[in-house]
Formats: sequence, C-alpha cells, structure tokens
Amino acid sequence: MESLGFSVEVGGSLRGVSGIAHVFDLVAVRGDTVLCFDFAETDENLVLRTMAKTIDIRRAKIFLLLDQSYAGSGLESLEGGREVKRSVL
Repeated sequence: MESLGFSVEVGGSLRGVSGIAHVFDLVAVRGDTVLCFDFAETDENLVLRTMAKTIDIRRAKIFLLLDQSYAGSGLESLEGGREVKRSVL
C-alpha cells in the first residue's frame, strides 16, 4: 500500500463519533482516503467488534478479512449500520 502512496500504520487507531479510539490491525491513509483492516481467524468476538466499529467510524472504509474457516458460515453476509467489506483469505 505504501507503494500506492498510502501512509500505513500497523495497530493504528481512529476515534469514532462516540469518542472511543478503535484499534485496527492496519490503518492506511492517503489524503482523504482512510482504509482500516481487521484480520479475523477464528475469533467471533472480533467480527462483532468490527461491526460495531463500522457504526461508530464514519470517515473510513473498514475491511474485515476472514480466514477460510469462515467460508460458508453466513458471516460473509453480515452488514451493520454501514457497508462492511468482507474477503475470505
């Protein structure tokens, strides 16, 4: 992502409209574009926490990257207050 001009921070955080600072596995920023990534292996709680982050943080695109173990589990169809990008690794 850095080669595309993004400033990348591993373990970066963004403050939501609630005032809570939400930590992501990776935050990438380029101008007004903010991309946040959480990587889920087998932690269902992480999936729920990421969903809550999508409601609280309005200025970023949030991606939840799922491990193969989630394939066919129905999690790929979850949506919160805003669109959640999902990919199965």
